[in-house]
Amino acid sequence: MPPRFDPAENLPPALQERLDGWITSPPRRQFQAYGPLTAYLQGHKFRSDRFLVKPQKLLRQEIDGVPVDSDEDGDSDEDGDSDEDGDNSDEDGDNSDEDGDNSDEDGDNNDEDGDNSNEDDEDSDEENALANTSFDSAGATVLNQASLFPDFSVERYWGADDDTNPNPDIVRIVVEVGSLVALNRAVQNAPRRPAAARRRVQEVVTRQLEDYLARVGDRFRDRLLGVAMIGNRVALRVRTNRSVQDATLIPGIGRRWMRFDNQQFIQELNTMRNML
Repeated sequence: MPPRFDPAENLPPALQERLDGWITSPPRRQFQAYGPLTAYLQGHKFRSDRFLVKPQKLLRQEIDGVPVDSDEDGDSDEDGDSDEDGDNSDEDGDNSDEDGDNSDEDGDNNDEDGDNSNEDDEDSDEENALANTSFDSAGATVLNQASLFPDFSVERYWGADDDTNPNPDIVRIVVEVGSLVALNRAVQNAPRRPAAARRRVQEVVTRQLEDYLARVGDRFRDRLLGVAMIGNRVALRVRTNRSVQDATLIPGIGRRWMRFDNQQFIQELNTMRNML
């Protein structure tokens, strides 16, 4: 009997046939994998009443508080419109020549205005910083720049995504899919060292996955699983300590790339599904 992918899930026949086909004929491009993977993960492996599969998961930089520096907004360019301010200073300067007796008073006023402008600048910086942050579905305060987009995340959720729901979404799994075409091309271009070329491509995908796992920050609970996939092979990483962003290897699996129907991979998915 030919091997079957995760037969315990009793998948719809067409989906089972598609995934079984990957065992002997793996998807060459990541775009071929997205649809079947989504169908398998959402509603079958992970029930929709408890989990959401989020394609192209938006991962923004998590911050502990409101950032003070808002230069990335480009507000500094507007503040630095010295040409217009300079023109006004010339006009003020002409007036000060005519009203020379009042120049001391004007100077005092300028000092006071300067103090006020500093306060206004601080208020403006805080307002710009607030405008540069938002809250994501995991309830974290995040920066609106420097976003990352893993191919999928699987997250535990509890209903409405609004302030009435006290439970933020919890990231359980992050998935990054690479290209088998790119891997095969690298191997063909290095006939003397094909294994090294293969490892280099695999490491690019796993490093990207590890960056995503680090970016999750505190938005997971107890255990976070990372899955890198190229063709029909997967590599796994895990985070178990929210204070340590580096992903670690899973005992018994390590850096090994295994075929996606390997029971160890299926068991890791089951472990994440059974977590509260």
